[in-house]
Amino acid sequence: MSEHIIDHDGEYCLIFDVDNVLIDTDCSFPWVIRTSIQWLWKFYLKRDIDCIAFTWEHFSTIKGFPQFNDDYDIAWFLINAAASRNIRSLRESFPHIDEIVNILTDLGEEDVQSWVKDLYGETIPRRLTRKLCAELYYGSEDFQKVTGKEPSFARCPGFWKRERPCISTHWKDFPVPVGIYTGRHRDELDLALKLLGWDDFPSELAITGDSGITKPSPEGLRILCRRMHKKIPIYFGDAESDRKSMENLGFGTFVAIGKVLADYPKRYQDLQSALADLGIIQ
Repeated sequence: MSEHIIDHDGEYCLIFDVDNVLIDTDCSFPWVIRTSIQWLWKFYLKRDIDCIAFTWEHFSTIKGFPQFNDDYDIAWFLINAAASRNIRSLRESFPHIDEIVNILTDLGEEDVQSWVKDLYGETIPRRLTRKLCAELYYGSEDFQKVTGKEPSFARCPGFWKRERPCISTHWKDFPVPVGIYTGRHRDELDLALKLLGWDDFPSELAITGDSGITKPSPEGLRILCRRMHKKIPIYFGDAESDRKSMENLGFGTFVAIGKVLADYPKRYQDLQSALADLGIIQ
């Protein structure tokens, strides 16, 4: 697929998503979702755990829909879908893949929060689910450092410690300007930047989920292009929300990374391969 798509003195800039693009998160966020579902089913709902409900297939299927950029909302959606059936067995309650596809195909442009509440009610509050997910992700010690609060539920090392950088190139060593558009909140991004050795990355060149700008909105891409004074973004992402953001922007190039967007024509297994093949790094 070798195709050099930038001229180093032109109007190009690079914009990266974080999860499974800059950082390998296969062993963090999917495990946070799985663990939170198991915990809520057993300790909050007092029901029977008779299976490991959440799988990679669930994760990749749901990430194929642009409304689910936020991984914690995946946990909230699935636990409420299962709980709405009023069956003690997790195995019998948890939605199957084909059911999920049928449900999400009808979602359209509706807001995820309103949609889940309308369809399933809110047996498990979103705020509770998100707090549990954050505690699992950060771990007991780091949750307290980040939030200044004691964790309410989880007493464990953080799943973020399982993450690994996908590239070794420093942001300053790219031949064109670099930005980040991610669903992570700023504190989560700081952990990723530390893993990458990008602690000095300019904060104004990162658009995070807690800014109020979230994918699939193109606004994050537009702002970054303006701040970098460039007209042609190349956006590297791993999920449908990333691809849709670029489509909504209406210009630039999207490059898919990883396994979720399996049918996308310009797709690479990992970021390092993409950057080398596209002539961006040696």
